[in-house]
Amino acid sequence: MLLGLAWEVYPRLFGGTRVNMSLEKLTWKDLAQLDISSSEMPQSLAKHIGNQVLIAGFIVPLDDNAMILSDFLLVPNALACIHAPPPAMNQMILVHMTNPVENDFARRPVWVEGVIRTTSAKHGFGESSFSMDAVAIDFVRPRDLEDL
Repeated sequence: MLLGLAWEVYPRLFGGTRVNMSLEKLTWKDLAQLDISSSEMPQSLAKHIGNQVLIAGFIVPLDDNAMILSDFLLVPNALACIHAPPPAMNQMILVHMTNPVENDFARRPVWVEGVIRTTSAKHGFGESSFSMDAVAIDFVRPRDLEDL
């Protein structure tokens, strides 16, 4: 109870910045609708491209010095890392934080808020079909789980 109250009153104490929970929430099922070979997508996904959205996932830092997050991969689960085959291209988002934040997010689900784009990008973990210019990142709280 007290931790929850502190989280609400002092969001920076726990890292990140407040995300706008009223934004349209994008899911990994939505992203999976992108056909990797043809880049075709249904209108239900296309309507989100170029728009500000929220998506929950796990962070894979791209830099060995992961104390500050500026560029990272967002993936659908905590097991999607260098120790396993990478997720499909349409299940990775290359994220660029417009204002880098301290990395307090290891192995915990996060919300990322930003503009999603279809941009094929190669990185050390393979290739991703999506990129995001993110403006906010925050922990997924237990009460948010019903929104996932």
